[in-house]
Amino acid sequence: MASGRKQFVLHLDDPSGNSYIESIDLTAEKKEEANIKREDIQHNSSLNCSSSSSRRSLRKNKEKIEEEEETKQLLQQQQQQQQQQQQQQQQQQQQQQQQQQQQQQQQQQQQQQQQQQQQQQQQQQQQQQQQQQQQQQQQQQQQQQEQQIRSTDKGLTIRYFERTREQLHAMGFFETQEETENSQTGVDRILIQINPETLNPKP
Repeated sequence: MASGRKQFVLHLDDPSGNSYIESIDLTAEKKEEANIKREDIQHNSSLNCSSSSSRRSLRKNKEKIEEEEETKQLLQQQQQQQQQQQQQQQQQQQQQQQQQQQQQQQQQQQQQQQQQQQQQQQQQQQQQQQQQQQQQQQQQQQQQQEQQIRSTDKGLTIRYFERTREQLHAMGFFETQEETENSQTGVDRILIQINPETLNPKP
């Protein structure tokens, strides 16, 4: 009794018919075992929790990775679409530039043709004017020559005939002056004087 503890023996009857005796030490050991089991269970549960949390974290990481990959793919698709749009725009711009250049070239060609036509018309007009001037000058010269002849030879009947020499000689005319010019038709314009004997023959 000095120590306050006294060993005793506990008789237990098992309903199954098996009787057994347990001491305090055995109960203490069993308690320790139970505690150890509890600790193991807690540890296992903590491990399970950690494993579940790690699984969750892994899932989250996978989901994040998948989301990142999806976002990357979306970005790549958007970039590709933008590049395609830019290429299409560039092609359209190039086509428009080519069309504009072709139109400009056509306009330039038309302008050049118009200028050439105008130049040709101007040249033709100038040629016509020159021809008219030459004709006028020739007519003036002829008129001046006729006036000079008429003023100098008033006493003679002088006329202008457009005949060949053979015809004039056959008609009885003779030449009083050399030829002034030759026409393109082969007819000689000559100044002739009428022979009074051929006009008034003697009886």
